[in-house]
Amino acid sequence: MRKSLEDERFLESESRIFDKSKTYEQYKSDIRRFLMLCSWKYSAEMAAEIVEMYENFVEEAYEKQEPVADIALAIGYGCG
Repeated sequence: MRKSLEDERFLESESRIFDKSKTYEQYKSDIRRFLMLCSWKYSAEMAAEIVEMYENFVEEAYEKQEPVADIALAIGYGCG
């Protein structure tokens, strides 16, 4: 199945810049979305589990204003 233009834009640009207007919950949601859309194709359940498993790392990344893509790649690569 082909990704929508919105999904492609999210993966290729939006997720690569920290969005200061997003809450921590939105940040976690974006990480889950990235994990489901990237080439690893995590299920919604698995993406949620990984984000929960790395909660402290994700929280620190949010505080440091790390881009969603960087964190999703860091936690998703070793778990896939």
